[in-house]
Amino acid sequence: MVWSRRNTDVLWVHNDSGDSARVFALDVTGTYLGEFSLPGQNARDWEDMTLGPGPESGAEYLYLGDIGDNSEVRADIVVFRAKEPLLDLSSTPVVGTLDDFVGLRFTYPGGANNAETLLSDPATGDLYIVTKKSSGNSGVYRAAAPHDASATTELESVATLHFGQAPLSGDPLATAGDVTADGSWIAIRSYGRAYAWYRTPGTPLWEAFDDDPCPLPLRSEPQGETFAWSPEGERYVTVSENSSQPIYMFSLVP
Repeated sequence: MVWSRRNTDVLWVHNDSGDSARVFALDVTGTYLGEFSLPGQNARDWEDMTLGPGPESGAEYLYLGDIGDNSEVRADIVVFRAKEPLLDLSSTPVVGTLDDFVGLRFTYPGGANNAETLLSDPATGDLYIVTKKSSGNSGVYRAAAPHDASATTELESVATLHFGQAPLSGDPLATAGDVTADGSWIAIRSYGRAYAWYRTPGTPLWEAFDDDPCPLPLRSEPQGETFAWSPEGERYVTVSENSSQPIYMFSLVP
């Protein structure tokens, strides 16, 4: 899930494996506003999505991470990139296509990994993938911008996070994350905990992980695998997988 920066109070969401390649627009109460498909594509194991810069200066792009790999056997992973649609909120639901999408293919150094966290650095356009490991030792991998849709790019290992042990206590499995629109806060969650790191302006995103994080409140969810900052960075939302799940909104400002 990601919170739109072009459409007021709109959330973009997608299903897990087993669905077609499409994204849904909801308002913050969960009302269905429409959906957009990626013609001719499969959703092998979509696990996260993010917003960030892309080829056109000033435009917002959706990045859809087909990065899940429970058996860790995939030869490569793909992140689909498309311009974020502008919705006509006076005429919903909308059904359309993301015709301008491209697939960005990546490999890991050293072999396949399972992952459910995709981040975009708004300052640089770099993409980051955080792996999901039963050991809690989650690798942070960087795909430097600009991204080449005509080639398969090897990711760069830039950090390791140790979930399940202090200061990242709780469940060891990293399941989602997001970066605020101004790039100052990075959040990553597990099934039961969420943490945020402050990023000093002008520094590489991964250097924030050298500092201790701030814990963030969560509600108990059956399968919490989403986290999305609001455009101003003062709120965030989560929702569990499965049907008829509530959207939880949290405010960091009294």
